Amino acid sequence: MHLYDAMSPLSQVTRVDVRGFDQSARRSMAVLAYRRLPVGESMELVDGHNPVDLYSALHGLAPGDFSWLYLTRGPAVWTVAVQKLGRLYSAGECCGVCGGGTSQVTNPTRSNHEVHH
Repeated sequence: MHLYDAMSPLSQVTRVDVRGFDQSARRSMAVLAYRRLPVGESMELVDGHNPVDLYSALHGLAPGDFSWLYLTRGPAVWTVAVQKLGRLYSAGECCGVCGGGTSQVTNPTRSNHEVHH
């Protein structure tokens, strides 16, 4: 399913522009916006550089519960679409991928290719 397939044409995407804020504020803004998203909805993160630190913050909060898709990749503006998937796992639970499987992911620290979890 494409990132926006779950959204109705009338849905509005939340835009979170973190440019100009310090790292702590940027992280808080991204996490708060993500927590407020209904399952299946998306937000756009806008940053002045690659927001890999925000990816790490969301991954620490909700591993396996979001998709991350770069819409623009700098140099001055980076925009990422983040969709809440609604498959949260409790601490200690496995998402099913860690058992040695592979999956197609978009990892901000690597090229878009098959990555082993």
